[in-house]
Amino acid sequence: MLVINKNPIAYGLLALLVMLMPLMANTALPGLRNTSLGLLLLLSLVALYRNRPKVDPWLAAAWAGYFALNTASLVITDGWADSRTEYIRSVLTPSVLLLSILAVASYFDTRTQLRLGVVASALTTVLYAWSVYQLWGALQASLFNRDYGFRFLVFLPFLLLALIGKLGRFWTGLAALLLVLQIIAIALMGFRGAWLVLAVVVPLFAWRHLSRNGLLVLAGVVIATGIVSAKLTRQFAPQTYQYVEAKLRQTDSSGRVDFLWKPTITMIKGAPLLGHGYGNANFSKTFAAEAPKHDDWVWKEATHPHNIWLEVAFATGLAGAALLLTIMLRSVWLLWQRSRVGDHLAEAALLGLVGFYGVLGMTEPLAWAPLGLFAGIALAQSARFETKP
Repeated sequence: MLVINKNPIAYGLLALLVMLMPLMANTALPGLRNTSLGLLLLLSLVALYRNRPKVDPWLAAAWAGYFALNTASLVITDGWADSRTEYIRSVLTPSVLLLSILAVASYFDTRTQLRLGVVASALTTVLYAWSVYQLWGALQASLFNRDYGFRFLVFLPFLLLALIGKLGRFWTGLAALLLVLQIIAIALMGFRGAWLVLAVVVPLFAWRHLSRNGLLVLAGVVIATGIVSAKLTRQFAPQTYQYVEAKLRQTDSSGRVDFLWKPTITMIKGAPLLGHGYGNANFSKTFAAEAPKHDDWVWKEATHPHNIWLEVAFATGLAGAALLLTIMLRSVWLLWQRSRVGDHLAEAALLGLVGFYGVLGMTEPLAWAPLGLFAGIALAQSARFETKP
């Protein structure tokens, strides 16, 4: 990948990404997020104009179509008043991230980009620690902040690959420390979806990179950390311990299949091609209007189907779902091709895409910004840059 002389645009992109990435998976600090988003878009467009990337046409076309379809759906259904914040967070932000990752790739090599993921993860951990400190009197509420669980999962693969990425002792040590702290935090959140992602992503990484002795060491560390965490939690945060214990015993899926998925599929059948319109507010209105017509619907109100494919199919129909599927599959293919030749950044994005959207996306209402991060890395891996004279 081409690395050219650094300039203010390059470092401006890097600084804005460091600021934006820890905020992208939630609604925290919207003013700071939106300001950095606008500046990031401006610098990205300037950089891309100067460097003229040639990218994979399938992924680029699918993303452009997906963006246009969601925008048109929002406009046609007159949903700007109710869904503009969601649109900025879930459609505009991932698109800007995709462009910015592509722009950054024209200036910095993959090791620098992997370090960027570690820095963003460190800032996320600091924000989580600050939230715990602020709510120390209500420890249970702060530890169960699943919003940080989502963000930890986004950067988890970057930390794993930083362990073997030969980034330097400082970065390896920092990544190891962050991994331990974040896995403990996820365990204490009682977030079963996050547990499932860990159970998929960590073994995939271990199977690909660790020897038998390495696997035994990893298993020992995980078991020891779990035992120590459980004892400390039981002693100092008994409410948290009781909550996690109850989650471990819970076997139902909170009624998602019968109470959410089946009604959503019924609504999708009413507008299968282009959907009912963008936004969770639109989903809530449609669900509330349809529920009285169906005696078998147990829930009469809902804000989200808790499944990314049903969410997209409801909003933009099978057309939107097909475009999203194209984005996912093409990104996986490009990242897999690069990971096979030892590209650690590509492998981190691949594990993130599989874990966050392939696993967690089946049962949770996810932030869409990380899709721009993962697909942006895939697009950048396929890019060839021609610096403008």
